[in-house]
Amino acid sequence: MVLFQNNFVLTSLLNIISYNYLGDKMNELISIIILAIIQGATEWLPISSSGHLVLFTELLNFEGGLAFDVALHLGTLLAVIIYFWNDLIEILKSFIKWDFKT
Repeated sequence: MVLFQNNFVLTSLLNIISYNYLGDKMNELISIIILAIIQGATEWLPISSSGHLVLFTELLNFEGGLAFDVALHLGTLLAVIIYFWNDLIEILKSFIKWDFKT
């Protein structure tokens, strides 16, 4: 009976630790997703998207740091490049041919 109780306590302790660990990681993941959506939505507004990141980082109690902010901005840049890829290629082709349309 003592062996079973010790295993039960150990198992319960491991479950609590893993839940807390995954819970913290899940909260970080949710915060990252929320901040990425805010960055993507506010980048197109004529106000600072970085300001929104600072505000919501404080509200979510998330410590992302400068590297995280840069990664969000690079993600936005990558999304814009992907979305406008065909237009960018056409602009580059016309620049190389020196064929500017008015």
